[in-house]
Amino acid sequence: IGQPYSIYFFDFDHGEDGQLLESLSACGLSGYRTSVELYGVETTVSVKIEDSERGCYSFTATQKVGGENNPLFSSEIFVPIEDISSSTQADVLPYLAELQYPGGSSTNSFTFSVSAAVIPGSSGRNLLFAGFAQASSVSFLPCPPALPPASLPLPPSPAPPPPSPPPPSPTPPPPSPPPPSPAPPPPSSPPPSPALPPPSPPPPSPTPPPRVFIDFEGSDVPYNNLGDSGGPLVNLTFVQESAFFQNGGDPAFPPQGIYFSKIGKEVVYDEEFTDGVDILFDMYVVNRTRYVPNIVIRNGERGTTGDFGALNLADGQSFDFDFLFVRSSDGTPYTIGQPYSI
Repeated sequence: IGQPYSIYFFDFDHGEDGQLLESLSACGLSGYRTSVELYGVETTVSVKIEDSERGCYSFTATQKVGGENNPLFSSEIFVPIEDISSSTQADVLPYLAELQYPGGSSTNSFTFSVSAAVIPGSSGRNLLFAGFAQASSVSFLPCPPALPPASLPLPPSPAPPPPSPPPPSPTPPPPSPPPPSPAPPPPSSPPPSPALPPPSPPPPSPTPPPRVFIDFEGSDVPYNNLGDSGGPLVNLTFVQESAFFQNGGDPAFPPQGIYFSKIGKEVVYDEEFTDGVDILFDMYVVNRTRYVPNIVIRNGERGTTGDFGALNLADGQSFDFDFLFVRSSDGTPYTIGQPYSI
């Protein structure tokens, strides 16, 4: 991904007495935002700078909440604050974090951890993540700045009557000619119309329309076997037909990740942002350290409703994982060249 973008994670919370505490860490960030910066809503997520030079941050839950505050649809979140329900403002926004990246990579790496439960190994937590899809539409172009209000131009003043000719003199002119009639005022020119601003020169960097769309709800998950943990979908037919796997995208057999196909689209515009070409891409989530789930069937898309991706992790566990972006057409790594959000 060649330009700045963001990834959104949700539902940072913990269980009774600080158990089942969730935390996420990542490096290579250019910054972050919580609900405070995004919506002006107080956050519950504790953020710590681990290494400023490398852009390493950690995000840790501070509040006890169960699964009742899990969001369902990103369309309930990525809207102006006045359009967000009071329950979402109170129960969802304070538990999210936006991780910002400068771009220039086709892979993002993370570490997700869940502390132990009262009975170790008896429970787990889900990590939810989503992209900013904006209805997968790029037909809207920003309107040009509105002209300032201006009063209507005044109609031209009528031309004054021509000066009256001097009356005929019955006698020779007196020694002192009568004072000349005051010169008529010059024709009133209409007041200048309020000058419309000159045609705005094109800004140095035109504001581009949304150009990168990542939509979990519109994606498919044809392969789901993170960490070779038993599924829930080990589709070897897809592996044999997938250019990504056949090109060695995951050397393990069976592959040990989750494949989201048809998840994204990047629109590459010309310099004037008038004509665009769609480039489709997929995403592969793969663990880089040992992965231990609690309920493995919760991996992938979140249930039968909602537009979030989900990873399930057993309590007392931590693991590293990557998001790999894949060009849909040939299965090669794809570097998105413009800003986007997950």
